[in-house]
Amino acid sequence: VGPGPSRHQPRNIFILTSHILTTSSRMLLLLVLSCVVMAAAQEKLDKAKELLDDLAKSTGVDLKTSFRCGMFFPDPKDEKNVPISALLIFNATWPAEECPTGDTERYNTFCDSLFSKFTTTLSLKDPSLNKIRRGKGLTIGDDICGILKTQVKAPFVGPKSKKFPNGLEIGMFSNACGKSKWDVTSLRHGEKVCCRVGKYIPCQ
Repeated sequence: VGPGPSRHQPRNIFILTSHILTTSSRMLLLLVLSCVVMAAAQEKLDKAKELLDDLAKSTGVDLKTSFRCGMFFPDPKDEKNVPISALLIFNATWPAEECPTGDTERYNTFCDSLFSKFTTTLSLKDPSLNKIRRGKGLTIGDDICGILKTQVKAPFVGPKSKKFPNGLEIGMFSNACGKSKWDVTSLRHGEKVCCRVGKYIPCQ
């Protein structure tokens, strides 16, 4: 005759059930948190894309009586030199009553306020703002490295690069009163750009 029911069996079942419930609760919590994080990340990208779309629209103000902003790759040898290349020049322009003399400090401050909306929220590791490229698993850094590869003829930036062995920075510039010169501001993106064969890699 086999042993009878153990007096401890109900307690063991309770412990096992509690463990299963606790594990399930943890998994559910992790799932909910993951969804919240993904939704927040998606919202961040959507807001950045919406802002870029707005800045891409021409405001119709004559360049000779306005100022504008643009993201460039500053010359790593001297930021006051002509930049290496443009990353993105906004089509939007804003009135500059000071023209033709201009007020570079005011324009730089304004442009930096726009740039900070990107530098404080986006990372080069974030998914591309372009939905098609994002769907292919490409990042913002990949988009930028693609520009450097095609426009600057620099597939390598950082390691193995003769042109830019220390990587490149992304900086904001302002331009006013129809002049050809772009003036560098004080703000930089917090991450340097490094690329390998046109693909983004973190700078060491």
